[in-house]
Amino acid sequence: LGGRGFSGHWRSRLWARMGSYQHPYVKQVNRCATVAFSPTAPFIATGTMAGAIDLSFSTTACLEVFRLDYSNPSTDMPLAGGAVAANERFHRLVWGPLQTEGMPHGLIAGGLVDGSVNLYNPARIIGSPLRA
Repeated sequence: LGGRGFSGHWRSRLWARMGSYQHPYVKQVNRCATVAFSPTAPFIATGTMAGAIDLSFSTTACLEVFRLDYSNPSTDMPLAGGAVAANERFHRLVWGPLQTEGMPHGLIAGGLVDGSVNLYNPARIIGSPLRA
């Protein structure tokens, strides 16, 4: 941020303002998770993050899909279906755009702690019964 007419004084004032600016969030979900956005529909996938401990000290691992409904003023994101249990926690999630007749929402790939990669069909998660 240098150049003509942009002195150090203005630069420090600009950075001070930018540092104190709070961005309001639009939606939230309270999870210790890694995330992937659907490239084709308003969904977000969360996988229990490796190396993180939540307030309940739970050791379970699962993949969940949430619906992003920007027309609803609530900041909460509803589950789009049931949670899928995973053998291990996730290091990374990627939601690919591959669409076929049996996979209209693409494909989710999850890299797990043990080094394995699980592939999930989000169409089988979205709309499935919610489990307690």
